[in-house]
Amino acid sequence: MSIRWRHALLMLVCAAVVGAKAAQLSLWPDPGGVALVPGLVRQLAIVAALVAALALLTDLRPAPPSPARTGSWLVAIIALAAVLGQAGSPPGLSLATLVVVTAIGEEVVFRGLLPALGRALDLSSRRSDHVAAATFGLWHLPDGWASGPLVAAGVVALTTTAALGVLVPMRRRCGTVLAPAFVHASANGIGLLATTW
Repeated sequence: MSIRWRHALLMLVCAAVVGAKAAQLSLWPDPGGVALVPGLVRQLAIVAALVAALALLTDLRPAPPSPARTGSWLVAIIALAAVLGQAGSPPGLSLATLVVVTAIGEEVVFRGLLPALGRALDLSSRRSDHVAAATFGLWHLPDGWASGPLVAAGVVALTTTAALGVLVPMRRRCGTVLAPAFVHASANGIGLLATTW
């Protein structure tokens, strides 16, 4: 497969990921992020598709992460979910959903699987991270669209910048998607608390 076709395939996958979110929001609405099931089903389907694509493209298997490091991040994220979940309902439920579905699910997709797919298609690590970050920004387009195209464009720019400035470097330094997931969950929780209290 030529490099041009590989790049086109990656762009098609990125468009499908963003399209999956838009389709889920229109076919199975999740107002306010309160319902756990719609977003979880969407995230699991996307993760399964990306894992299958990686399995088809490469025989490389990543080295397993350190159990101690992974365990400590999981404990921290679960503790954060438990604390935020005490905030009441529906805001408390929304916070827990943002931790489980949004933070962990999005970091697995956008800091883990999409960059790995880019590298499997012979993109450099830097370019793979940039493509994943741009897709992460576009992923948030449906979230801001109800407030108008200008707000939606601002949301895309903000999330892309946050990915490149904070989440991607953290993933590189820590060697796990759980580190940016913790920061992502904290930012989402603070934002939701600020808008509901």
